[in-house]
Amino acid sequence: APTVLLTAAAVLFIAQNREDAALSMLWTTITAPLWLVLSAVFAVGFLAGFLVVRRRTRAARG
Repeated sequence: APTVLLTAAAVLFIAQNREDAALSMLWTTITAPLWLVLSAVFAVGFLAGFLVVRRRTRAARG
């Protein structure tokens, strides 16, 4: 249930932020829609959490 609530809150937050964002890293600046940036950050965070839980589960099994 907490995952569903967090996902719903993230989707709502992402949907309400439609303006462009400038991302600067080292010598490059990229302009992208803020919803795309937020979606990518959410996906990376979700994947990282999934991999941590998966690794802990496998370590506990043996």
